[in-house]
Order: sequence, then structure tokens, then C-alpha cells
Amino acid sequence: MSLRGRFNGFLLAWQNITEKSKMLFLAFSISITPFILNMSNFPLVATLKQGCIVINSDMSYSNHERKPNLNALKQFNTDVYTKTKKLLNKIEDIRVKYEDITDYVNSHKLLHDSHIQLNKEKGIDIKPLGLLSQLQLRKIRKAVENMTSTILFNYNYRLKPWENDNYLSFVTLTLPSKQVHTDAVLRKSLIAFIDNLRKTYGVRYYIWKAEAQQNGNIHFHLLIDKFIDYQQIRLLWNRQIGKLGYIEAYVENRKNEGFIYKEFYYKKGKKIKAKKTYHEQKQVYNIEKLQGFKNPNTTDIKSLENVQETSRYIMKYMDKQEVGKRPILGKIWGLSNDTKKLDYPKITDSEPIFDAVISMISKSGLKLVAYDDFFSVHAGRIHDIAKTKFKDIWQSIKQHYKKLINEFSTALENIDVLKSVSLIKETKKIDPLIFNESNQVCIDFGSSAFWVHNIK
Repeated sequence: MSLRGRFNGFLLAWQNITEKSKMLFLAFSISITPFILNMSNFPLVATLKQGCIVINSDMSYSNHERKPNLNALKQFNTDVYTKTKKLLNKIEDIRVKYEDITDYVNSHKLLHDSHIQLNKEKGIDIKPLGLLSQLQLRKIRKAVENMTSTILFNYNYRLKPWENDNYLSFVTLTLPSKQVHTDAVLRKSLIAFIDNLRKTYGVRYYIWKAEAQQNGNIHFHLLIDKFIDYQQIRLLWNRQIGKLGYIEAYVENRKNEGFIYKEFYYKKGKKIKAKKTYHEQKQVYNIEKLQGFKNPNTTDIKSLENVQETSRYIMKYMDKQEVGKRPILGKIWGLSNDTKKLDYPKITDSEPIFDAVISMISKSGLKLVAYDDFFSVHAGRIHDIAKTKFKDIWQSIKQHYKKLINEFSTALENIDVLKSVSLIKETKKIDPLIFNESNQVCIDFGSSAFWVHNIK
């Protein structure tokens, strides 16, 4: 085994011995730590995530070639599978051929399961329908952690939420009536809704995730970087789904069923007593009736201002694999291009602070959870440890995320300048006109306000 592997093996064993033994071997641990710098012939990079530090070799200096599994590419799908899937995807309104959304999804699932079985016989593994891969889960976590850090490190706590340029809001978007369109159609409504937020409120960082409810309806979780009034959120979302007839269907249902007192409701399969009394529910019903039932409560907005461990809270919604619910068809999650560009702080072994990172790994009880000859992963509450014990590392983390916002703001200013320049119309060139009777040279610069008098 290489020196890198032996070092990581030592760290793994180190965590499994008693505190007394650790004291006996303390001198040895201190002497072995510097060897991490010699674990390979390539430069080392430390990536500082919220829950771990990753030390890896910078392989950009090598001629290492990746060998991906080409057999899993789309072009290797069978003609029957491809054609059948295209026919299913052409459907927008499921009422044309199917009883409900679950019936439509089952047709997709039957086709996909047969595709899995066929490829399994060829030695190719295809993931189940609607399931996020480990790579996708890592991408979601990276996006969530970097977006929350970027916003929170640049949040001005002296200002009100609506006065801040940077604010975290967690929005859930639902349907007020039975889903009668495919997931693809409703994703288009989501994108139109997000586009409205971008243009109207300047939202630039966002992440969304689609899930199915127990009743089969799709709903969306959306993390955005702006404070927006909940009534505006509801108005804009209802406007989008109203184009597909969901508000009209809700109005019809409410008129037909009348007032119904709900003593209990179900949340995540659990029966919970309703918070509103009979009279309170009746009052809400009367208000909705006066509005013609045209503004259903289809949104839920959570402020994350006072939430501890914000990233972990959001990831509970973003990375959970649904059990007992129908799969989402097509794209399950997405994010803005600006969110994609956000990355963790990285420190190379040529920087002086790299030694502090190694010291943090060896002295803070971080758990070695994975390693090989080219990387090691040391788990722990990195931000908490850095904030309390390693001020220089904490300062480096803060500067990294503040720099991300500043770079984006500068880029926006440059774009605005270019737009302004492009809007300036080219002034029409007019030759000077000479009036003999006054011997005055009149120069027209495109406006009567610009005159130059040159009296001979």
C-alpha cells in the first residue's frame, strides 16, 4: 500500500482506540501528520464542506483517463422502448386515455421495468423509475450547502427581511384539485413561475425538487434567494396553474361540497388534530366564498431566518427517496445556472493555511469515513469547529462566500452597462447649415438644445 493509504489506515485505526491509548500515541500522531503532504506526487487540495473535509490529489496534472460505462447511454436503448416512451411522452392531458395520473405513471413504470430486466440480462444496471442516483444526490447537497452558505454569509442582520438583497425562502407549491396533466406539463408551469420571479423580483439563486403526494398529485419544493410576500407567491402560482384549469376545477368542487368541518388532517401518514376550531374553519370558508374560491391556498412559505442547521433542514425535503408513492416522470430536480457555479472553498497545499487544515483534521476528532491512495474524507461539523477553534480557516470560508456574491454583483453591473450602451441610438450626423443673413454657424447634434454659435 502507498504512503497515502498507510496514513489513512492509521487515521481510521486512531479513531477506534481508547482515549488513554491516544494520549500514549499523541507524539506519534503529531509526527505522522506532516506525511499527508507526501501522499502522492500530485498537488493536494482540501475541500471544506459543511459536514466534512475532503483531501484529494489534483489529478488535472496527470494523464489519467476515465473509462465510463458507455453501455448505459441512451443510444443503446432498444427501438421498441424508445418509440413507446415517445408515444407516452406526447400525452399532455391524461384524461384522453387514462383514469388518473397513477394509471398513466403505471404505464411508464411497466415499460421501464421491462427495460431494466432486458438490460440486466446484458449485465447493465438501470436505476428504477423516478429514483435519484447517488451522483444526483451529491449534486443536490452541493447546491443546497453552497447556496445557503452564500446567502447567510451575506445576509445583513441589521435590515428587515424585505430590505435584504440576500434572503432564504423555502416555498412549497401544490395543486388545489386532482392532477389531470402529465408531470412534464406542470414542470413547464413551474419554470414559467420561476421565470416570473426572476424578472419581477430579481431571483437568481434557486433549487427545485418535485415530489408526489399521497393522492398522486405532483408538488414542488423551491428554495429561492429573495424575500417575497406570501400573497404574491400564491397569486403568481395560481395564475400559472389557472391556465391549465386547476383553479376552475377547485371552484367547482368547493361550490358542490359546501362547508365541511375537518376535525383531523393527515400529515406524512399521521392523523393530527386540526388547529382551527369549527368557527375558525367556517370563517375561512366564508372569506373564500366571498372571493369566489378563486384564490386557493396552494403555497406554503417558510422563512429560514431562525432555522438552525439550515442546510440539513432543507436536505430533509430535497434528498429523501419517496417510499409508497408513485414516481415522478422526467426531471426530478433543477437549479439556476448561477447556483451551479457556486462551489465549496478549496485550499491547495501551496497556501499557508493548508497546514491549519491538516492541524484541524488531526486535533478536532474528525472521523475518517473513506480513503484510498488519492483521497480521504474526514467527517465532522466543519463550520462549527472552524468558527470556535480555527479562526483563520473560518475567516477563509467567510471570505470565499462573500467573494462569490461580489463577483456576481460585478458581473451584473457589467451586463447592465452593456445593455445601456446598446440602447443608446446612434446620433444622426447632419452637416452644419450656414445662414448668410446672420453669418451664424448652426450645428445640429440631434437636439435643439445643442447649438454652437460662431459669429464671424
